Amino acid sequence: MLITNYSFFSVILNEKLFSPSRWYLLDGTDYPLKENRHFNSYKNLLINFINKNNIETIYTIYPLESSIIRAYFDKSCFQEIKISDMLMSYELKSCNEING
Repeated sequence: MLITNYSFFSVILNEKLFSPSRWYLLDGTDYPLKENRHFNSYKNLLINFINKNNIETIYTIYPLESSIIRAYFDKSCFQEIKISDMLMSYELKSCNEING
């Protein structure tokens, strides 16, 4: 899964990247923050999306912060790996939050 502000990667790479959002906005509506009333609904949607598509790794591309992943999952659910200054990887682990 690739989470980025740039939605053209799947077209350029001709790959399905399982991006959970189509549009990326700076006001917190693309990824609802904890204070947002849609936070739990989006978290459940994200978990179902991960399980349905057998996602094992989530990648984020700068300028998205790692707080995007940390907002939805406890740190025990993933291993964070810095691939480069622009690219982060989150290897998903088995945990109750994701696997139920």
